[in-house]
Amino acid sequence: MELYIFIVFVAVVATLFDFKKDTGGLKIAFVIITVFLGLRYMYGSDYPAYLELFRQYNSDGIPFWDIRGIMQSDVYGELGWQILNKTFKPFGYFGLNIALAIFENVVIYKMVKGYVPSQWYWLAIVVYMLNSRLFLIGACSMERQWLAMCVFILAIKFIEEKRFVPYVLMVFFAGLFHKSAFLMLPFYFLSYVKNLNFKIFHLVIFVLLLFVWNTIVPLLMEPLMNDFVVADEIIFSDYARFADRESVNEQFTIIGLISEVIVTYVVPLLGLLYFSHVNSKTQKLILLYVVALFIKPFAEIIPMINRFDYYFIIFSICLIPLLFSLLSNSKHKLLSYGLAIMVVTIYLRQTYGFLTAGSWVNSYIYKSILSQPWI
Repeated sequence: MELYIFIVFVAVVATLFDFKKDTGGLKIAFVIITVFLGLRYMYGSDYPAYLELFRQYNSDGIPFWDIRGIMQSDVYGELGWQILNKTFKPFGYFGLNIALAIFENVVIYKMVKGYVPSQWYWLAIVVYMLNSRLFLIGACSMERQWLAMCVFILAIKFIEEKRFVPYVLMVFFAGLFHKSAFLMLPFYFLSYVKNLNFKIFHLVIFVLLLFVWNTIVPLLMEPLMNDFVVADEIIFSDYARFADRESVNEQFTIIGLISEVIVTYVVPLLGLLYFSHVNSKTQKLILLYVVALFIKPFAEIIPMINRFDYYFIIFSICLIPLLFSLLSNSKHKLLSYGLAIMVVTIYLRQTYGFLTAGSWVNSYIYKSILSQPWI
């Protein structure tokens, strides 16, 4: 854990060189993060499972161009993920992880660069690395879905540009790595949303409706819970335990309640309040982030629906610092920095709770591929 916190600290310090103007500190921070992620060995609860899958894909004798043969194979994994693993056979599983780390962090770097003012880069790094659902579970463990999510980030621009076919193609491409991405197809409708202006009155109505929604959905869904099958239990059984409501409550208690209020509710509502102050491209991200609020009650009943939630909360990496910057540009600078400090504290506590939980400790002891035979 000490090395991980040190990497976070160094990455944050690097971005502080961009505080007054962009000097390349953010790029240095992402290089550090990419190296840490690409060179990891057995770091992440699903790392051993994905390593074993890589071996299975490349020992069945089916070449990567034999689409029919791959589709008829009974080895676990989506078509695109299998093809990708087979393509990287000459470079090994380590080579695959290095390539994924580079691609995914370039995508996230460009997202932060495109939305966040340079003086708030540091908070984007904090949200990315210290929100355990994003970096430790997402980037370090959920290899298939994290790749699909990064591909989906690239698809967002087609919503703004109102290019339906490229958007659908990109979402389908993401779905080749993790089928959950197909659920993002309907969100193309956001391309038609414009000229919304939320006032305090609208936010009050929205909060009331959200409260009713969060009350009714669990009551309606709980009797149906046994009818649902949690997908991917074999590969993500550890993740399922972490997502479970009781284990989360046990780990985070009071700090979890504070986190819920500030990060889960205050930030998206702040986004709606400042909706008319941002450009159309940013408005689309805010609306996607708000969607996560409506998914939450379903996840309370079926924890693995949190998987779907990831496609929305990943935008918190750029939206939280962006919205705090808007708050600081108004008459609420002290409030913005106060909230930022609280977010940092919340995520530090969350990270500590996650990395010291019994079922996770052994999965997050950092080792480097440089000390291992190439696989």
